[in-house]
Parts: sequence; structure tokens; C-alpha cells
Amino acid sequence: VTLLLLLTAATTFAAEKRPVVIFNGERVLASLPDTILRDARVRARLESALTTTFILRTSFGGAICMIFSIAFIGVAVIIEAWPIYLLAMEGLNPGRLKVPPAWVIVPSLTAVAGLTAAVVTVALRLGLNRLEQLKA
Repeated sequence: VTLLLLLTAATTFAAEKRPVVIFNGERVLASLPDTILRDARVRARLESALTTTFILRTSFGGAICMIFSIAFIGVAVIIEAWPIYLLAMEGLNPGRLKVPPAWVIVPSLTAVAGLTAAVVTVALRLGLNRLEQLKA
């Protein structure tokens, strides 16, 4: 009897359909079993999701802005890498607790602050000039 019940349960679970997702180039086809689609909450969400289209557009200027932003972050990380490494190595020496020397931190922080000020100033001036051109 137990074996018969296990076989019946196994065939019942195997008979249920599972969601199937097929990728075809840029399209994705999702096939859901009827048991899932009968639920009103699921159907409402699917209908709203299926009618929503997301289009992301960017211009050449937007792409250039993203490239310069990544470059700025990279340069700032490179400037800060060596002082942080020195501080980390100094902190790993057991039994010695002291304040980090200013010669390690001050030059790199000054360089990053100067770079940030220059980047912000140039970006704002370019943006304001472009707005003035659009007004004219």
C-alpha cells in the first residue's frame, strides 16, 4: 500500500507542468502552467508586465560623460591606493598603535580634492556654456 501511494504521488508531481523559459535572440518566451495562471493576482501582474516596454536611449555625449566618469573614479582610486596600502600594512603590525603620519595621507587627499574641484568646475562650465548655446 505504501509503495502504491508513493508511486501515485510521484506521478502526480511529475504530471504538474513546470515553468519553461526559452531564450531566442533578443526575445524571452516564458510558458507558465495553468495552475499558476488561474490565480487572479498572478494574472494581473503578468498582464501589466507584458504590456510594459522599457527603452533606454543614450546619446554620444551621454556615453562620453560615462566614460569620463569612470576614468575620474579610476584616477581617484589610483591616487588613494598607495597611502591606503601603507596604512593597512602599518595597522597589521601587532602591538603598535599610533596615529598615521600626515605625510602619507595629506598629499593624496589634497590631490584627490584638487582633481575633484577641477572636474566639477570644468563640468559645470561646460554645462552652463551648453545651456547658453541652447537659449540663443
